[in-house]
Amino acid sequence: MRNHLPKINELRHITAQEFCDNMDDFLEEVNKQDTALVIDTDHNSYVLCPAKWFELEILENKHFNIAITCALRYALGHPTGFVDTMAMIIRESLPRLNDQTLRGMIRDIEDQLELKSDNCYHSTLKQLKADITSYLSDNWI
Repeated sequence: MRNHLPKINELRHITAQEFCDNMDDFLEEVNKQDTALVIDTDHNSYVLCPAKWFELEILENKHFNIAITCALRYALGHPTGFVDTMAMIIRESLPRLNDQTLRGMIRDIEDQLELKSDNCYHSTLKQLKADITSYLSDNWI
């Protein structure tokens, strides 16, 4: 998955007719050069880019969910600065984490808050729980 997408005005524009006339060449260019093209028609413009810019491998995603869950549980059990780091990583990873993982994280955080109400990371954990809960409600289908 590509982290930074180019701006439309930075991409090369071609007409729909040029694309039709040289489709194979344009498709090869996009894939080999890991770039995108804008195909302009009379009324609309379309971006052609490699599929790998948006694909998430299901197996990779499953492993990522498990790894993040384990890292959060480790952080919850160790009074170090790792809690703040994990909170940042989780917030940045919310779109890649599945609902089951996110709901499990909420339970883990709640359990930690109940067990150690004097935890020095109490406010960080409460905010992380609120952020995950908000993300789940905003993205509920």
